Amino acid sequence: MILEHRERAEEVFRLRDELKELRTWRGLCTVLVDKLVETTTRGRSIARRMLKRSKFRL
Repeated sequence: MILEHRERAEEVFRLRDELKELRTWRGLCTVLVDKLVETTTRGRSIARRMLKRSKFRL
């Protein structure tokens, strides 16, 4: 029971940190690319294409 609450709290803090990153355009792109890479290999190729088109490198 306590372990579940702790895991939930850790997740909330992690999400809060991600939201802070979303305030900047670069942070938003970084988070999106991370999510894509986490999900699938197809996500990785999409992420690579996005990065090639973007004006900056991560």
